Amino acid sequence: MDPYVVIQCGPDKRTTQVHTDGGKHPQWHDCFTIAGSDDTITFTVYDEDVGTDDIVGSGVVYTSAVRSTGGMSDWITIYHEGKEAGEVYVDISLVADDTAVVTTVYPSAMPTYAPAPAPMYAAAPAYAPAPTYMPAPTYMPAPTYAPAPGYAPAPGYTYVAAPAPAPVVYSTAPPGYVQTSPGVYSLPTGTAPAYYYPPGPQ
Repeated sequence: MDPYVVIQCGPDKRTTQVHTDGGKHPQWHDCFTIAGSDDTITFTVYDEDVGTDDIVGSGVVYTSAVRSTGGMSDWITIYHEGKEAGEVYVDISLVADDTAVVTTVYPSAMPTYAPAPAPMYAAAPAYAPAPTYMPAPTYMPAPTYAPAPGYAPAPGYTYVAAPAPAPVVYSTAPPGYVQTSPGVYSLPTGTAPAYYYPPGPQ
């Protein structure tokens, strides 16, 4: 099915492009300016064929309704031989000198009422990127403490060797001893020592 629409108001007539293979859901986005010289604007849908084109159906908009409201945007029902053959969505606005600007939008040749327009859903909101977290703070290395003060080793005690006792000097040789040097006496060779105690203090 290759539908198209003929729009007519009095002697003024316009034709949309053919929607090849549009079937029962064709679309046109044609815009026309026509003189509102008649009481009605007729929209007739045809199916282009080889030879004679077939009529799908036609619908009417009254120009008085367009003038009273300043325009209209709505679905109009098309009929064929007294039966509903579908709907066509049109947008009509008035311009200077009561000239009507007609735009056919979203036509439908379905033999049923057009469904309610699907609600327009807002696009899902775009979420901001995950927040960029600041890197974990860099901790300063633990302070290096100076080593505990070293204790000086306990001072060494200096021992002063007691002087060797001075040899006892006798003024006279003890009995049995021979003087070998001044103040030094020894026994003669081969003589047993005689025990002698120095005289006590006077």
